[in-house]
Amino acid sequence: MKKILVAYDGGQPAHRALDLAAELAERFEAEVGVVSVIPVHPGRSPIDPWDDRPVHTAALAEAKAILGEHGIEPVLYEPAGDPAKTIEDMAEEGDYDMIVV
Repeated sequence: MKKILVAYDGGQPAHRALDLAAELAERFEAEVGVVSVIPVHPGRSPIDPWDDRPVHTAALAEAKAILGEHGIEPVLYEPAGDPAKTIEDMAEEGDYDMIVV
């Protein structure tokens, strides 16, 4: 395993996913990518004001700091779209071996 992608939103389950990814990355000397997808919905207001770019930027900064405590410098991604599809596409395009959610 050489590349791990973590889907991160700052919640408690995401913290556990980040800890697991850090443990695996240390064990396998793997690279870590962290993605926080800004959800886009069809309709008049495609991005929820309580789940917009600043929220995801803050989550990524938090993830970077947590991984930094483990000596890991992650690659950060902040795309917009359907979260499940976007994460799947990023994992495939980035040649990630594992997705941790």
